Parts: sequence; structure tokens; C-alpha cells
Amino acid sequence: MTNSSFERHLALSGAWSAADTLGCVRSADETGVDGFWQTDVEFSRDCYSLLGAIGAATSNIKVAPGVSNPYTRHPAQIAAAIGTLSDITGGRVIAGLGAGGSGLTRIGVVRSDPLTTVAAAVHAIRALLAGERHSVKASTFELNDGALEFPVAKPPPRIAIVAHGKRMYALAGELADIVVIGNYATVEGITWAIEHIRKGASIRSPALGELKVIGRVDVCVADNRSNARDHARKRTRAFLRSGYYGVAFLEPLGLASLAGRDDLGDDEIERVVDATGFAGSTDDVSRGTTSLIDSGLLHGVCARLETVPGGALSDAWHILSQGWAN
Repeated sequence: MTNSSFERHLALSGAWSAADTLGCVRSADETGVDGFWQTDVEFSRDCYSLLGAIGAATSNIKVAPGVSNPYTRHPAQIAAAIGTLSDITGGRVIAGLGAGGSGLTRIGVVRSDPLTTVAAAVHAIRALLAGERHSVKASTFELNDGALEFPVAKPPPRIAIVAHGKRMYALAGELADIVVIGNYATVEGITWAIEHIRKGASIRSPALGELKVIGRVDVCVADNRSNARDHARKRTRAFLRSGYYGVAFLEPLGLASLAGRDDLGDDEIERVVDATGFAGSTDDVSRGTTSLIDSGLLHGVCARLETVPGGALSDAWHILSQGWAN
């Protein structure tokens, strides 16, 4: 598996201690991984605190929230945090943005008008990071002649939108610098997403420059392949029951009939596992990544790394890195 221009990014949740996360990302930095994404979700370890520590302790890897949303963080706060990370890292930062997830309901936040809200946030964050003053009145936030009180190095950080639905893909193609395709690990799913990204890209301002497209996949790996597959099946079954993998998400994969069912067999669950990520051994990671490289559809892959219950993050990272090296 050789393609030096194909980017490899790592994403982690806040499940691990700061020490474990820092050790993993330091190793990723030393092995040439291009980017690190720390989840930004309610009730978990704080994303920006971790990213600041990681940025100060690494030399080359880009850092990014994976991802912030304009409902729980005001776009001015996101811009200030990204600008601070740029200061810490010498510009090694990506402004990861999305529409928020199911955790918003636990804090009583309604995700209203996601397309217009994300679009307004992108415009506001881009203007603030460029050193401009900006005003906007969106349905969920306002910015009244706002400007950052410190300079951000040029060029300003690139803005990434992580998307799942076809309308958000189109918006990302129009406005983002980077589009992250959420949880499709097959050519069929990625092709469908890119069709909608291109619709937005067709009206994209030339001033934004080249659009980069990265595929984010769930990765569960272990020395014992069957343990990794078993954990991935359990996790995927829970996602299907909760509606996280809903009809609209599964339909482009030909799996819409599996959404929301409680009676799925292991073979049916396996189909969803393999459509949304890599699960198993070093060889599974290598084959999965090679398939994405060979598709010619993506500029890179972002592996959202999971461990089996009781597994060490360092062990999972070692398996993932070996798969990328093969």
C-alpha cells in the first residue's frame, strides 16, 4: 500500500485519558500521520484542552476538533479557539465543523435549521480567522460587528465540514475547504456522497481554492480478529437500534431495510460493519485503506479508532499504524 500523497488522519473520542491520548498522537506524529481529530461532544473530555496539549507536544501533525457545532459553541468562540490553536501549533490546525449530534437533546438544545446555521457559522468563522469584522443574525446565534482581538497567522486555518446527509454534502462542497464523508467505507457509499458534494462544488467560489475530500471510517482492531469483529457488530447493532444509522444513511449502500430492526442476524450486521469501517486485524486495515486509495475518489482517510473492551489504546494504534504501513 504505497501512495505518499494520500493522507492518513487519526480520530479519537474522549474515552481515553489525556496521557493515553497524548502518547498515541505523539506516536502518530512521529510516523508521519497527517492529522488528528479529537471529538467535541457533550459530557466528554474537553476537546480544545486536549488539542492544545497535543499541539504543543507535536511537530508536524495537524490538529482539529472532530467536530465543533454552532449550537453548543458560538462561532466566535470556535474561531477564537481555532485561532489560539494556530498560535500554539504554528498553523497546524483545521477548523472542524458539523451540525451536532444526538447529544444535543441531553442538554435541551434543538438542532434547528442545520443547513442555514452551518452556512452562517462557516462564513462567520472564516471571516474572523481572516482578521475581518463580521455581522450575522442566524436563527440560533448572532454576531454583531465581531472581530478577534488577536491576529491569526496567514494563511488562515482551513475549514472542514463533516457531513452525512446529501444536502449537507452539497453545502460542504460549496463552502468548505475540506469535506469529511462520515462513515462510508465502500466505493458505493463514497461515490454517492461525492455526487452530492459535486453539486455544491459546481457553484463554489474559485477564491476558495481546491476542495479536499476525506473519508472518515470507524476502525476497531485487535490482535484477536474475532474479538474486534464481535465488538464492531455489537457497536453497529446499537447504532442501528438508536437510529444513528438510519434509512437515509443506509439507502445508498442498499441496506435501508436493516434500519431500526431488532431481529438482525450476524450476517446482516456484518454487512453494515464492512460498509462503515474496518474491523479486525492489521490485514483488514491494510485491505480497507488500499480499497479507498485505489478508488481514486478521496484525498485521504480518517480512522476513528476504537478498541475492544479492556483493550489498550496503544495496542490498537500499533495495529492501525502497521496496517497503514503495509
